[in-house]
Amino acid sequence: QQPPRRLTTTTVVQQKPTNAIHDLLAGGIAGSAGIFVGHPLDSLKVRMQMSSGSGGSSIRTILSQSSTLGSVWNGLPAPLAGAAALNACIFLTYGSTTRLWDKYDTTNGNNNDESKSLAKEAICGGITGFVSSFIMCPTEHIKTKQQLNVTMYRNSFHATQQIFTTHGFAGLNRGFVATAIRQSPGFCVYFGTYERLKDSLQTHNN
Repeated sequence: QQPPRRLTTTTVVQQKPTNAIHDLLAGGIAGSAGIFVGHPLDSLKVRMQMSSGSGGSSIRTILSQSSTLGSVWNGLPAPLAGAAALNACIFLTYGSTTRLWDKYDTTNGNNNDESKSLAKEAICGGITGFVSSFIMCPTEHIKTKQQLNVTMYRNSFHATQQIFTTHGFAGLNRGFVATAIRQSPGFCVYFGTYERLKDSLQTHNN
């Protein structure tokens, strides 16, 4: 029986940048596609929550309230433009923190310690969620402003300019604390679940 093949240091170094690039490209494209498809429904949801009519009448009113066809697309450029940056931030932060964790891990990468592995994924995921809030908060703020004020802003750039001129940098990032509180535990669960399912599927396939 032949011994298992070992990956050399050169092989690992050559593979990591390629995998990171693939992850960033795939995450950016997938995130942008998801925002493009889901944005009209998100606009309907936000405006229904702000209206006082019944569900059906609210939808009809929302769809006919603007003279411009496709008003449910208002606010799309901000989250769409931020999708690539957001996904790049998420993948780079999670990858960097996990590599830093492994570098200072005193157990020498003992994968049998499930509790330590889960702690690593939860903590690195929480840090990722907090860092991503710096991009998520202003893009969501601009998007929501445009969704609720159909005729006030010409485009996302105009909305950003008006908010920054009137309220400054703090106004542009209004709601950051709430966003960070939402993102951090959310990514703890997200990456913890993702890694557990990935390991289970790999074990099952092997």
